[in-house]
Amino acid sequence: MISSFDNPRVKWMRSLHEVRGRRAEGCFVVEGALIEDALASGLKPLLVFYESRTLQSSRRSRSLLDLMAGLPSEEVMPAVLQQSVIR
Repeated sequence: MISSFDNPRVKWMRSLHEVRGRRAEGCFVVEGALIEDALASGLKPLLVFYESRTLQSSRRSRSLLDLMAGLPSEEVMPAVLQQSVIR
């Protein structure tokens, strides 16, 4: 479980919130329920960050767990995820 704001993967994800970071890496961030749409369209994520309590909060969120099976993923502490997503 990632608990540090200084984790290299967290820093990488934060860099994708900037145009410069997206261009340099050739990828982008998809958040929340849009992940379901992205997977349905055939996109293959490089990494999925998730917070387990949130994924257990609703039936729709729990269905994302099934979609995430086999994908590269990392559980992230809520504070780290919130700070990384909300600017």
